[in-house]
Amino acid sequence: MIGLRQAAAVALLASLGVIPGPVAPQVSAYRQWRIVHHLNLKAQNNWSGSGNPLVAPSRDQAWALGTIARSGRIAGYFLEHWNGRRWRMTAVPGISLFPDGLAASGPDNVWLFGPNGREFVWDGQRWSRAQGTHGMTDYFPVVLSPSDVWTVGYNVCGQGSLDHWTGTSWSVVPLPQAIAGISGSSPRNFWVLTHPETSSCGRVRGTPLRAYRWNGKSFRRVRIPRIVPGRGLESFAVSSPRDIWLSEWRENIIWHWNGHRWARINVKAVGIYIAPAPIVPDARGGAWIGGCWHWSRGVWHPIDYFITSCDETFGQARIPGTRSAWRLSIGTFGRYEEGTLEINGPVP
Repeated sequence: MIGLRQAAAVALLASLGVIPGPVAPQVSAYRQWRIVHHLNLKAQNNWSGSGNPLVAPSRDQAWALGTIARSGRIAGYFLEHWNGRRWRMTAVPGISLFPDGLAASGPDNVWLFGPNGREFVWDGQRWSRAQGTHGMTDYFPVVLSPSDVWTVGYNVCGQGSLDHWTGTSWSVVPLPQAIAGISGSSPRNFWVLTHPETSSCGRVRGTPLRAYRWNGKSFRRVRIPRIVPGRGLESFAVSSPRDIWLSEWRENIIWHWNGHRWARINVKAVGIYIAPAPIVPDARGGAWIGGCWHWSRGVWHPIDYFITSCDETFGQARIPGTRSAWRLSIGTFGRYEEGTLEINGPVP
């Protein structure tokens, strides 16, 4: 059954004469977010919001980046580590590191990004400083292998660049347009979205996004639906060559590439407002849309929650080899607002 707040929303829409579209019976694995671990620090804490605070490279490995606050300011950082049995807090590596986010290609290649090219890598046993990365940017990192890491370099008045780490050195890869987003699933399937800008750094109105795919040696332009971006980045996720997602929230449309064609998913079809949110592919042709919905086999499945609203999702990641996903959220426990680690589906 759907939650009380969602049921109330349906009743309100019905009273206004807006009849929601049919919502099929939910798949039990996607019915509800359940708290697996509560930080319980007896202090204000949250999840790091400057970058990606959650990665799950395998069913028995996951990492989350959090912050502790005092007097309204960040007083420290910490890591939560899932070892296949439980979540456990660990220290952030390095000295005076102010981490921005996490990215990973596997359980033995987890990157923790910091400013000014201060990156640390988890090899499955310990954290160590990534060598030779001084000068790399830490914006929107994508880690595809130990020798293939991409970050967004800069966007300056119609031109953009990527920083590319090859395992021994990094290089700057220029692009003729500003970068709107990057994502990838392997060293031969890395994608970049771009859009043109004027000489005064304003977006060229009415022009659609362009897409380029890196095949391991060079970029080639690829066909995507015509999407004219509004303000901010479009949600973009590449799960495999046959599983790519683009969102056009201004038009209430999500696009999905299944390896043969682009399918158009109408967000309004469910009859209940779905707020713009990141897309997390489930590797089965469906996806979690933020923390509130799961799209599977042509049906929208609402996801219920315990303490906080489902849209209070600070990080989300599919658990490989399962039908489940991790989520970072928050809850009020006694006097403090603290982080929660939640799961949608069975615990692996």
